[in-house]
This record gives sequence, C-alpha cells and structure tokens, in this order.
Amino acid sequence: MECPDRARKWRFWSVNGDHEKWSNFQNDEILVTCVNEDQMALNSSLEDEGSFPLFQYSTNDGPNVQCSTLNETDPEYPPHPRIVLLGATGVGKSSLGNQLFGCYKKEKDCEYFSVGHGSSSHTTETFWAVGNYMGKGGCVTLVDTPGASDSEGRDYEHALDMANVLKTELQSVDVFLLMFHGGNQRFLASITKLLKLYESIFSEDLWKHAITEITYWKWDTDSVEDRLYDTHINATLKHLQWNQEYREKLGVTIGQVPTVFVDPVFPIFSKNKRNQRKLRRQPEAIEKFVFHTSLLWRLATAMPEFHCKERCTAPQGYFTGTPWVTQPIIKGRLGTTQTSSCQIWKGIVDQSSTDNVKWKINGTTIFEKKTEESLDISSTTKDPDWSDKIKVKEIENEHFSEFQLTLQNLSLDTQGKYSCENDVESTNNEVEMLLIIDGSWSSWGSWSRCSISCLKDGGDPGIRTRSRECILPRNGGKDCIASDSKVQRSCAGDGLNFQFCPINHSWNDWSEWTACSKKCGNGTIWRSRQCQEGRHGGSVCPQTAILEETQFCHLKPCPDCNLENWSLWSTCTVGCLNTMNKYGTKTRTRASDEADPEQPVCDPDDLTESVPCAGDNEFGVTNCPVNAKWTAWSEYGQCSATCGEGKHTRVRTCTEETFGGEPCDQLDGVGQEVSTCRASSGPCPVDCEVSVWSKWGDCSHNCGAGNKKRTRTVVKESNYGGKDCEHLEQTGSCYTQVCPPCDNYL
Repeated sequence: MECPDRARKWRFWSVNGDHEKWSNFQNDEILVTCVNEDQMALNSSLEDEGSFPLFQYSTNDGPNVQCSTLNETDPEYPPHPRIVLLGATGVGKSSLGNQLFGCYKKEKDCEYFSVGHGSSSHTTETFWAVGNYMGKGGCVTLVDTPGASDSEGRDYEHALDMANVLKTELQSVDVFLLMFHGGNQRFLASITKLLKLYESIFSEDLWKHAITEITYWKWDTDSVEDRLYDTHINATLKHLQWNQEYREKLGVTIGQVPTVFVDPVFPIFSKNKRNQRKLRRQPEAIEKFVFHTSLLWRLATAMPEFHCKERCTAPQGYFTGTPWVTQPIIKGRLGTTQTSSCQIWKGIVDQSSTDNVKWKINGTTIFEKKTEESLDISSTTKDPDWSDKIKVKEIENEHFSEFQLTLQNLSLDTQGKYSCENDVESTNNEVEMLLIIDGSWSSWGSWSRCSISCLKDGGDPGIRTRSRECILPRNGGKDCIASDSKVQRSCAGDGLNFQFCPINHSWNDWSEWTACSKKCGNGTIWRSRQCQEGRHGGSVCPQTAILEETQFCHLKPCPDCNLENWSLWSTCTVGCLNTMNKYGTKTRTRASDEADPEQPVCDPDDLTESVPCAGDNEFGVTNCPVNAKWTAWSEYGQCSATCGEGKHTRVRTCTEETFGGEPCDQLDGVGQEVSTCRASSGPCPVDCEVSVWSKWGDCSHNCGAGNKKRTRTVVKESNYGGKDCEHLEQTGSCYTQVCPPCDNYL
C-alpha cells in the first residue's frame, strides 16, 4: 500500500534569524515514507510468553540515551522536544503519554501518567514527565494537561494553570498536540471555546507549533474498510476536514496543521500473550503505528521552540482582571504621537473587569469609562483640558479588552506617568511617557582677559576665550558636542580694538668721524646721529638732544703762506640726511699769496675745504622726511570655529612718520586681515531637514474607527554626525460614520 501524496511531505514553521515562514518543500521538507509489509522488521519467531514487546526501538526515534541520567540542573532540562497534550476528557491524553514513553496503559508497572475513565479525568493539574520516546528512543518531555469539558467544568482554571506552568517552569515548548477522538465528526463546542482561550493566552503563534492527533483511529484492515464504507472517511480526508474546521471556526490562516493518527490503546507495548497474537494478525496497523509515531518525532524535533510571550508572560494577577500596561516606559521626540496599550482580562464567566476603566496622568483622571450595571450601558468621558490631546480606543477580544491610549503630541506638558485603573488593584498598570530631550547649550559666558596686555611691534596677537555649559540630555537624547563648548578670538589688551605696546624714542648709532677739515694747522672733525620718535604713547625725542659732535684736529704745522679769506660754502650735494645716514659734501675755497715766490710753501690742499653736510642748514643737519610704513604681518591666530569653516586674524602695525613724512592714516592697506579657515575637527554636523506634513490620507475604514496617514519627505539628509531624520510617517485615528448593524454572525 502506497502512502497518499498528502501524507508524503509535511511543512513546518521555520524561524531563521528575524524571519519566520512556513518551510519550503524544496528546501525544508520532512520526507515520510511508508514501510511495506515485506519490509517490516518483525521477528517472525516471537514466543507466546510475551517476554518482550513486539515494537522495537528504531533510530528514527532519536538517539538511544538514558533519560533518567540527565542532569536536572542543566539549563536545557527538561529536554527537547517538549510536547503539550491538549484535548477533551476521554480522548486518551494520559494513555497516549504513557504509550509515547513505551508503556501500555493496562500495565501499572510502567505508567507515567494516571489514566481516567469516561468523562472523569484523573488529571486535575498540568504535569510533565521526561522519558525515552517509544521506550528507547531520544529523550522527550511530555506535558499532560487536564481534560477540557471535565466533569467539574474547570476548563478556565486548567488553562490558566497550564499557562503558569509554561511561564514559570518550562519557559518554552515545541509542540501543542491537539487531540481529538477519531469518532467525532465535528468539533465539540467546548473544544472550540477552549482553543480560542488558548489562542488568547498563547497568541496566534500557537498554530505555528500545532499538530493534530486523531486518537482511537484503528488501522487494522477491517476498521479501515468500515470507516470508508460507513462514513466515507479516510485519514487524508480527516486531515483536510480538520484543517477546514480550524479555518472556519477558529480563523487559522497560517496553512495546514499536520495530522498524525496514533491509537493510544494500541497494544504494541503489551507483554500479554493474547495482545501479541492479535498484533501478528495486524501488520498494517503496526506499519501505521511506526509511520505516525516516527512522523510525530520528526515534526516535533524539526519545529522551533515556542517561547511564552504576550499574555502568556503577563504579571501576577492579570488573569484575575488587574490592568496590565505592556510597555512601562515609552520615549519619544517632541511633537510625536505615542500609544500605550492597557490589557484587561475579562475571563469567561464574570466579565465586569472592563466595565469601569480610567486613564490617569499623575493621579488626575483624563479618561473614564462607566457602565450602568442595571442597564448594561457604557459611556465614556474625557477631561475637557485633554479632549484634543488624547484618544482612547477600546479593542474587544473574546477574553480580554485592550484600551489604547494615544497621546497626540508629546511635550513637556504632556509627558508624565499614566496609569490604567479599574476596580482591581494592580502594580503593573503604569506607563511613563518621557520626552527625549537632546543636550543643549547654556548662554555664552563672559570673555576671559586677553593673554597679552598689548601687541608688541612685530609680535603675534594674544587669545581670549569664552565658554558655555552643556545642559545634559534627558531620556536618551543626544549629548552635546564637546568641541562646541569653547570659542577663541585674537586680541591685544581687553578692549575691542588691538592695544599696541608703547615704544619709547631711540637713538641711531653715531656716524663715523669725518676727515680733518685742515690738511695742516688746526682743523675740525664731525659726526652725527638721529633720534627715532617714540610711538603708541612712548617717550618723545628730547629737544636738547645732541645730534652732532665736533672736535679739533691738527694733522701737521702749516708753512708761511699768506692765505685769503674763505669763500662762502657751496650748496650741499644732498638736500637731507636719509635713514641710511648718507651725507653729502659742501666746499669752500680761498686764494693764497706766497711770501717767497722763489720758495713756495702754500699747500694747494689748504686752498679747498670740504665738509659733510645734509641740506643747507647752517645750524645742523636737515633730516629727510620718513613716511609711516607697515611692519611685517604676524602669524594667523587660532581659527574661530570648532568645526567647519571659521575666521582667523593676522595683524601688522604702522611705524609712524618722522621729520615731516606722510602719517599712518595716509597708508594704503589695513592693520588687521581676516580670512576664512577650516577647523581641524572637520565639517560641522548637518541636521536632517524635512518638508512640512502632507495632507491626511483617506480613512482606512468607510465606517467606524479607522486609521489615516500622512507623510513628509527628506529635504536634506543628515551628515557629519548631525541629527537623523525621524518620523517620516504619522498615523492618526479617524471616524467617518457609524457602521450599520450586522444581521448575521458566523
């Protein structure tokens, strides 16, 4: 007998990093093959004494290890796979659990789970055990749960007990094995209700880890033929029918849930002689048992772990109606919209926990829902001061309600501690909405004193600084850029303009002595010097300054010679004395008369006299006018910017005029030059710039509450560490009109 195509391959839910998906048949399929009768690894010479079970260990059932020797302090204990058995009372959960451990239900010496009868469940609390799969396979953890629709009607308490065990003891499981009696044609209403409760507790991810188990499904030839003849059903049709039930009654949309058909009372592990003889006559049933238990193992070991999350992780008291704010801290930027969710469990019987609910900020009520018990009519009110600041929407589920508080505009005035309250005390009902505030700078302090009191002639300017303090960021805001805390500026003295240091008057060096004015007899020699006037408030040249010096000289005695008077001095060859102390000359002559013409003694050199001069001032030297001039430029001072482009300055001073030269105010050029510079730290941060918000889009629903969106675009991207672009899309609530009532419900 060949396996039907629908039973050859199964898909399973795959988790890969941040991605979740149903497995792909080409890459992740689990191949399952049937074992034909001639392939059965049965021992044909079994003895009637029943000394060992007919079913033998297979490597398909995992590595053969001693599960009893596992270290219970190991973080991975209890071992995976972990399979939770779920189903109504009477579907054989405890019997199946014992059988998956290699125990037959009627043999008390090998019993892990207590077995009940009829509608009376022996399992009144969630219990898990560890053992070898099929008795000698890999280690497996089986979780037995109380039966749904038990004789005392405690489904709700049992479901909460199971959730508590998963949250506190196991933290994760691999498979929710949903067990149904093979004789049932449809879902029982109680099972539908319980599965919805499980889905509310464990979230829709429950179905990604679900496997259907059809119990008491006999595989002997007669039973197979009777089902097909009497009810027109086989395993493939049952699998498809049950998945249709999942879709129609529970809204399951994640794909087909795999199905296995393991009879919990199939006596394959029995040591009874009669049962062993019976098994030899049912090779088809043994084949199917091997097939479906192997399939269950493969599916369970291939599925990723299911971790307790959402309402499964709810704090103590949640399932008794205490409000639970799922996110205790929310941070956002100025003007952003923030939403907090408050979940309140309604339960099954008494659903009054959501009748009277309040949202408060710092103890002040801003929203209130009230219910008149006698009329069962609810009304909501908002504080007038908060009517345009918040929106509250109640989202009702079968087992809980969610009160969504939307803060329209987060600001300093609207940030604070919000609490969701009903008539049940809670310690997990608060959310603190915090405004993210970036670090900012205080006002600039005063300028410091300049590092120099005045600028020396040809020297470099000083520096003065001012600083400011960073007002620390709050609630995760960006810190101040440290390099922006201080700026510097070139200076000389404490005024706005540069203060130059006083320069006192000074003397040039004396010139060299001139030659003696007489070649013979008594003559004179002469030298001179210049006084440089002081500047910038320095001392001036004294009026009694000695600018020239003369001394007598006598080179040799003169012979008798009658000399006439000297002529007037000639015009000086230079009009004035320049800064190089370069003198001109002036001359005078005289005639001579020899006393004894026969013996002339007059020296021709005595007939001409030359002296150094500068101008024709008979009382001294005439100095050439010296125009004012600029000194050399100083080095550039420090750049004014800490990032990007700034300014830096260099200076030069004016050497003032002397002897009637052109003054400083007639010089071309300036004494201070400012040019651009780039800071050593690189370009300045450029913050993101965004456009204004677009118009709101259409409401997502044409009646009732919906959502609308608006967007804005990036005008300039951030760069060099500037503030990033944030909140390019904004969602708001909308309400177009009241929806008409529905006439029919599924």
